[in-house]
Amino acid sequence: MVHVSLVTSDGHQSLVRVLYTYDSAADGFSAVLSEDKMETVKKLPGFLSAYSDRQVTVDTTHTFEFLSLNPVTGLRPALDYGNDVIVGVLDSVLKIQMENILGLLRIHIHRGVNLAIRDMKSSDPYVVVRLGKQQKLRTRVVKKNVNPVWDEDLTLSIADPNTPIKLMVFDKDTFSFDDKMGDAEFDIKPLIEAVKMRLEGVASGTIVKSVKPNRKNCLSEESCVVWVDGSVVQNMFLRLQNVECGEVELQLQWIHIPGSS
Repeated sequence: MVHVSLVTSDGHQSLVRVLYTYDSAADGFSAVLSEDKMETVKKLPGFLSAYSDRQVTVDTTHTFEFLSLNPVTGLRPALDYGNDVIVGVLDSVLKIQMENILGLLRIHIHRGVNLAIRDMKSSDPYVVVRLGKQQKLRTRVVKKNVNPVWDEDLTLSIADPNTPIKLMVFDKDTFSFDDKMGDAEFDIKPLIEAVKMRLEGVASGTIVKSVKPNRKNCLSEESCVVWVDGSVVQNMFLRLQNVECGEVELQLQWIHIPGSS
């Protein structure tokens, strides 16, 4: 990851992590990548997350050179179109003080169950995950399916574990605004509490904590925090709110960043 040393107004140096989000075509970034090229992108320094589709979201701590973009326009010329060309603009930049970073949260969006119908007989759903005002990630669209399987990883940087994470489901429309298909919030404090327990030496598969569904959360069933192969993970089923039906299954995994608080 890129660490940038900035001099503050009082003369002190402050380490800052710069997170650049190259978002989907709807938000100003589109790409056509071969599978091989996507695997190459995933190995680049500063890579955080991406998914392969006609539209690509790439999150990185590197700037324009990460995708060979023009530093002035944010564009890349259309060379070898269909293989490795990147066309788009920088969508957002997030600067986070290093001393405030706890770590990364990898969210595996597994599937949706009995989602609402928004088209004639089905929907074209995708998931958006938002943390605060600056971090926003999304999955690919699954066409004509109210029981979609995404199996995608989205990664957020966490500074405050008390901030709830919002998950939203939308139906992709070509000629109009995307329709809402429900939303839910989830709390990562139980996961963080388990991380702080220092579970090295505990048998893999041990249930560390469990959270029961209640009126204050969006869980549809009990959610367990588990120590698995050296990582703390939490599986959960979220019942979507503000919609007639639908649930989303996901898994949270904590990723430690060396040097983080």
